[in-house]
Amino acid sequence: MTQYSKYNIVYRLQKWMDSVPGQTFLNYGYSWGASVVILGALFKLTHLPGANVMLYFGMGTEVIVFFLSAFDRPFDKTDDGRDLPTHITDEYLDGTESEAGTTEHHTVTVPSAAEVAATVQRTMPSADDIAAAVVGQQSKAIADAQQQAMILAGDQEVVRLAQQQADGIRDQADQYERDTRYNAEEYADTVLAHLEENLKSLTNSVSRVRQTLDENSGPRNTTNNVNW
Repeated sequence: MTQYSKYNIVYRLQKWMDSVPGQTFLNYGYSWGASVVILGALFKLTHLPGANVMLYFGMGTEVIVFFLSAFDRPFDKTDDGRDLPTHITDEYLDGTESEAGTTEHHTVTVPSAAEVAATVQRTMPSADDIAAAVVGQQSKAIADAQQQAMILAGDQEVVRLAQQQADGIRDQADQYERDTRYNAEEYADTVLAHLEENLKSLTNSVSRVRQTLDENSGPRNTTNNVNW
């Protein structure tokens, strides 16, 4: 076991860096020093006053922090039972690194074959449980299939009703076309009949007028006819 003097500055620095206050100081130094350096660089780039002072203080802080971080000894800080001390005491300084490496011996109990078989039998499901699970899966599959069949049947019914409605609309359109054509033909026939009657009446009127003219004019003089 190595013994260190209480006046050994390096050993005391290492112990202090292993403690919570030492790690806290490093965190503050890293963060604040970097912040001041970044702020000074920003002031320098934008040509604002005070940039040199910020760079001096920030980089000076980083120099001190990096110097002290050299005394931060590497060790497994995730080891079970390894807690950082919150205060530096004489008992802590008198401690050795060999205490951190002490391992505990645990007794491992190996179960017997009977215990293993009993455990397997307890954890393994019984035949009834397996059969019930299979029946449940089959029932679920049958229910899903029936639901899907009902959905498909519903879709087919919707298609059938839509087709039936489309046929009805087409039949109504054909009937409307036939009725329209018949009405148009009937209207045309009526108009033509009225026109024919008007023409007959006009023809009769013309015949009567000619007959009246012939009666009033007497026999025609045919001597004035010139032969060409």
